[in-house]
Amino acid sequence: MSKMLDFFKTAIEKNRVGHSYLFVGQDEQEKKKTAIGFAQMLNCEKGEEEICGSCYSCRKLKELIHPDLKIITPEDSLKIDEIRELQRWISLRPYSAKWKVAFILSGQLMTEEAANALLKTLEEPPAHSLLIIFSDSIRGLLPTIVSRCQIVRFSLLNPRQMSGCPESFRDNLTGLTPFNNEKELLTKTKGEREEIFRAAICWWRDILIFKLSRNKIFLFNKQKAEAIEKEEKKYSYEELEKNIELINQTYNLLKHNVNPKIAFANMRERINEATI
Repeated sequence: MSKMLDFFKTAIEKNRVGHSYLFVGQDEQEKKKTAIGFAQMLNCEKGEEEICGSCYSCRKLKELIHPDLKIITPEDSLKIDEIRELQRWISLRPYSAKWKVAFILSGQLMTEEAANALLKTLEEPPAHSLLIIFSDSIRGLLPTIVSRCQIVRFSLLNPRQMSGCPESFRDNLTGLTPFNNEKELLTKTKGEREEIFRAAICWWRDILIFKLSRNKIFLFNKQKAEAIEKEEKKYSYEELEKNIELINQTYNLLKHNVNPKIAFANMRERINEATI
């Protein structure tokens, strides 16, 4: 079982399954594979936390032809009529499974009217329903849609990316918030600055992942779990994502040899824009 499915298995075991998720990331195949696996675990006839692969629900969900699965694939845009049909369908009791499951692919293509119509389902979801919205990023989606979904950023849960986190900050939290120590960063070498930013990205990822899963097994900095749990309470999902985005953008500028003063000025400007 992949790390991504472990994430959802934990949610099922702890009875923390939400009714609406927003899968964010560029890897469409990984998002679909995880969504199908999640639906199989919820509906497997041999146990809530397994994918047996042989029961009717597991087989038909994998084949994408289960009567309790609906997939919406917009072409140019996702219109209000399609959302209304989804609402009618998902409000009905499951035909044979435990949960009715709907995937909205390319959610960023929702028109404003369609998104506003979808809010009713997100605010008052049927007890037997699971809705997963797929999107490359949260940009292009109405903030009201984003705020009512549990956001799962696939790049943040990718163990291959997490494995690149440096060791130097394992026992020292200094420098993990680059926003406030620009002067000190300018005294560092290029390699030192990049290492600080890589460590910072891993640190903030851990905080967001813990906020999403409430499970320490997914943390890179497991020895700092107590500090991560404490920090998690200070931030919303949106604030954590913004911090990660800002740090990651600045890190990429530094990697491409952009003058550090320019990179940090850009980071300050983005911070100011976010607080206006």
